[in-house]
Amino acid sequence: MDRLASPAPPPARLLTVAWAAIVAAVWFGLFVPSMRPGIDGSSDLDGYFFPKYVYGSETLLSGELPLWNPYELCGTPFVGASQPAVFYPPRLILFALMPPTAALHVFMLVHYVLLGVGVFLALRALDLDWPGASLGAIVVTFQPFIFNPYTPHWLAGFTWLPYVVAAFVRTLERPSVRPGLGLAASGTLLVLSGYPEYAVDTSVTLGVIWLFVAARAVRSGNAAALGRGTLVALAAAVAILAVTAIHWVPVVEVYRNSVRQGLKPRGFDLLALLRLSGRRWWEAVTQLVYVPPLVVGLSIAAAVLGTSRYRMAMLAVTALCVGALTALRTWPPFAWFHTPLCWAAIFHLSLATLAGDAFDQVFRGQGSAETRLGRADLVACAIAAVATIVPSLPSPRTVGWLLVGSVALVCLRGAAGASRRAWTFAVLGSLLGAELTFVPSIGSRPAPLHRFALGQAEYPRAEDARRLGEEVRAACGKGGRVLTPSETWRGVPLLAQLATVQGYPESLRAERMEALLSAIGIPSLQLFLVQWKKLPSAPHVLRLLDMRCILAPATMRPLLETLGFTAGKQLADGRVAYRRPGVHVFVVGAVRAVAGPEDALAAVLDQNFAPEREVVLEGISRSGSASPGVVLRGEGEGQSRFDLQVSSPAGGYVVVSETWYPGWRAWVDGRATEVRRADFAFLAVPVSPGSHRVELRYVPRGFGAAVVATLIAATALVVPGAKILLLHVGYHRVGRATTQRGRA
Repeated sequence: MDRLASPAPPPARLLTVAWAAIVAAVWFGLFVPSMRPGIDGSSDLDGYFFPKYVYGSETLLSGELPLWNPYELCGTPFVGASQPAVFYPPRLILFALMPPTAALHVFMLVHYVLLGVGVFLALRALDLDWPGASLGAIVVTFQPFIFNPYTPHWLAGFTWLPYVVAAFVRTLERPSVRPGLGLAASGTLLVLSGYPEYAVDTSVTLGVIWLFVAARAVRSGNAAALGRGTLVALAAAVAILAVTAIHWVPVVEVYRNSVRQGLKPRGFDLLALLRLSGRRWWEAVTQLVYVPPLVVGLSIAAAVLGTSRYRMAMLAVTALCVGALTALRTWPPFAWFHTPLCWAAIFHLSLATLAGDAFDQVFRGQGSAETRLGRADLVACAIAAVATIVPSLPSPRTVGWLLVGSVALVCLRGAAGASRRAWTFAVLGSLLGAELTFVPSIGSRPAPLHRFALGQAEYPRAEDARRLGEEVRAACGKGGRVLTPSETWRGVPLLAQLATVQGYPESLRAERMEALLSAIGIPSLQLFLVQWKKLPSAPHVLRLLDMRCILAPATMRPLLETLGFTAGKQLADGRVAYRRPGVHVFVVGAVRAVAGPEDALAAVLDQNFAPEREVVLEGISRSGSASPGVVLRGEGEGQSRFDLQVSSPAGGYVVVSETWYPGWRAWVDGRATEVRRADFAFLAVPVSPGSHRVELRYVPRGFGAAVVATLIAATALVVPGAKILLLHVGYHRVGRATTQRGRA
């Protein structure tokens, strides 16, 4: 199908280089110069993602797998948290080869370039020509939701979504090994990028697209080809699951023990959908739509006058995104995740597809004998009239930008038609793209010309966090855990390897540990809001948590002294280090039997509970009493492994102040032994009377099989992929040689 008679497209390499130059110009010309010291940045980047990326890379470089994070939340899985993206190749390579802050800059730049290229390829696969695909790449990449330099997790996840869409469409239309391998590779990178919601939402989106492709194939008599393509796509999905097993198997274990698994999604809320009518409904949606009014106008025009074969599919995806952002939030799978942010990103991709379709029409039929008022002219003229009646455009400034964009479209069409040269289109199209990028978005308040004009925070530096960690360690001493909300919020525990009771809030944090910490006044979701009045009621829990140092204002001295803490060194910011001795391992003889989790929590919170002498166990028939034992030698405390030499005169349990997960394994004198969940959220290993060597290791259940599956599946994909790549390179070399001989 001849979509356009516009100027011939430039070579793909030229477009890629030009796009990389545009991204670099925006990054180094706008974002980097706007960075100012003293401006608050993104707490998620500073306190979570940057420290996680650095810690994961440094641990791997030391020759260990970072399966466990011993420094936050009394110990928590690291790989199983998913978002640290431990096995994500771009993160692995960049943070292994470069200083952390420089690696973060390059990480963002590389993904913005890859995202733009991916959107271009996806829109081309969705039946757009290169002008519309180029516009869509600019609109998606530079809209504020994605072009947020402080959210590497959103960017990394969304980067591979358009590649998945492009490969999926090609696989259905032209079933073969090559697009199937592309689908498997892009899907693998999407999963490994660390944001599970993108994988689920992308699968739902592909399902919607498949329905429309299937309907068209049945009407055109291509059902057999569709069947082959579907089988190839399913094979790619199986390959993705196998290659990423090393990533998602630990995630499943963590999810089953997290605060998420207890959520009970409600059903479809029809009344909520009806209430979201008129202006309120539109305002609810446009809170997450960060595109200029001209793009919305183009999208509306394409919904009515578009010609892309995938127009109805993308309209359905748009409707799905609207539902996911509003009424469907209480319905699985949309209710599985904390926020609908990934659907907002997909929303922008569908809008860019529709806008690109209308944009292509502006340049259709150049130089032909069409009537002067053809469909393209009607589209260009109707944009302003349609968009200005949208209820979310009350601002005269926004309407003014809409008119400017419409005039630019008309001028761009005339210039491209007169010159018949791709360079004219590229230059004017880039100018229009810049105008689209930095104008106010739908419903936005008046703002500077570009969103970096007011200044941005500097990127975090690992050395700053490590310096803070050393100050805390010097004040608190070695060993035990520290309660230091300020440093925890800034990512110090991981970067400085400082064991803390709290931790930057994990999306899949342990349900029981969260309940215990909340009960004594230090919930992880409120790092700065320690409920000091609750602490005196739980001094025994503080001992169980091995909390040996608390950084607090001098005014807290009377309260903390009642808990056995002694005021020590004062830090430069005025806080005082309150210290007391403690232990990380208890050898106990007495057992308090309880029926279930609620009784276990009540028993641990009971002020008569003494973690040094007794252990609370669930699901056993009777309690018992015996003398406590002692730890003769301990190695590896606070790591993902413990090597202990203990003595228990009458037998009992070795209780370790580390969060229980099913992946913990124990050996007593070399023999595998059961690891019990004790004291509501911790580890316990039974021992008989006498002296014993106790070993504890954390490896997620099924992780060994996952490693084998990953290695086999990755090898099975890399070998044919390398062969196809070599054949492709050889084909082009032969083609160039043939062309040169013909010219000679």
